[in-house]
Formats: sequence, structure tokens, C-alpha cells
Amino acid sequence: MPLFDSKCTACDWTSERWEKSGVCPPCPLCGAPTEHCWKPNTNRYVQDQIPGGLVLDNLGGQPITVDSWSERKRVMKERGYHEYEGVIPPGERTCIPAILSPEQEAERIRHWREHEAELQGTK
Repeated sequence: MPLFDSKCTACDWTSERWEKSGVCPPCPLCGAPTEHCWKPNTNRYVQDQIPGGLVLDNLGGQPITVDSWSERKRVMKERGYHEYEGVIPPGERTCIPAILSPEQEAERIRHWREHEAELQGTK
């Protein structure tokens, strides 16, 4: 069910409601028919600026403060990191790792698997 802006034809009541397409339930205040209306929503955009900044302390070396998401992305790219996107396959990891480059992540998984093999060999 989509989210519609609804308006009462009698008392001017307005609200956002989850409704079936083409169905306009009666007004909850006065019972009069409602209709779908369009209201511009100006707060549905992504702001690039980060008020107060964001401290990145897990990129190695000294902590860095960035003031925007684009600056964060640029700093990560310069250091060989990338945003983690996608689904973690079952059995691959027990937790989400820090943001690593693909090579660093592959090395970390290889070490983890070697450690698991060692533990299984001692039991």
C-alpha cells in the first residue's frame, strides 16, 4: 500500500495515510469523503553537510574530522577504503568488519579461516 496525502472535503483535515490505490476512506473527524492531494515535501533530500563534523578514527593513523559526506567519501577513496554494500553471505562472517579495502578484507578473512582451522585441529 502506498503512502498518500489525504484531505477531507468538508473540514480540511489533512494527513499522510497508508491506503490502497484508488480507495479514499472517510475522514476520521467528521466522516465526510476524503480525496488524495499532493503536498510538496521539501525535506526529502540528502544533505551533504555534517553539522559539527564527523570524526573518522578507524581509517588508520590519526583521527580525521570531515565536514561533509562527499569529503568522507573522498578521504576513504584516497586511503583505499570503500563503502560496504551488499548482503553478507551466510557463514562468511560472524560480524560486519571495519571498512576495509577488498585486499585487506580478503587478507583478514584468510587469517580468520587459518585461525579457525588451527582451533579445530587442537580439539
